Amino acid sequence: MTIQKGKYNLVIYRETTEDNQRGKHIRSFYPEFRGGDFEPLPRPGSTPVVRPINDVQMQSGAVVIVAALSNPEGSESGEWVELQNASPETISLEGWFLTDKVGRRLMLDGTLAADEQKQFLVRTNSPQSMQLGNSGGRIVLYQPDGSMVASVFYNRTGEGEVINF
Repeated sequence: MTIQKGKYNLVIYRETTEDNQRGKHIRSFYPEFRGGDFEPLPRPGSTPVVRPINDVQMQSGAVVIVAALSNPEGSESGEWVELQNASPETISLEGWFLTDKVGRRLMLDGTLAADEQKQFLVRTNSPQSMQLGNSGGRIVLYQPDGSMVASVFYNRTGEGEVINF
């Protein structure tokens, strides 16, 4: 079903009768977010979403997101995000992090020299690890203090297709 541009599945729990059969009445239900033109409300304990995706696209900081591979050929182990230092000075990325559309993080380290571009491998080690969705998503870059530096979103891509921002 669609609710305010978001696509949802409705998960429904029915009552159970005394002989363990499914009853006629709904006991409980909840919507399960499946995608759309905005982000769902955050899960408890996650980073809150305060604006829709379209309101937070930006690429004006010292470091910008220049490319990504969200749908590698073969397996999902080859996903990456490429950053570029647009400033004339070397920037330390210690404590900087990237997030996906639901706020899962990829911690960064190392440095970016002036005008250097570098790819960062996205490893999906756990459900809490950053993941690049094959059907589209969002990539956000933050400084250690939580300030947003860059934010881009992308649509579905073909297998092995690099997204340039």
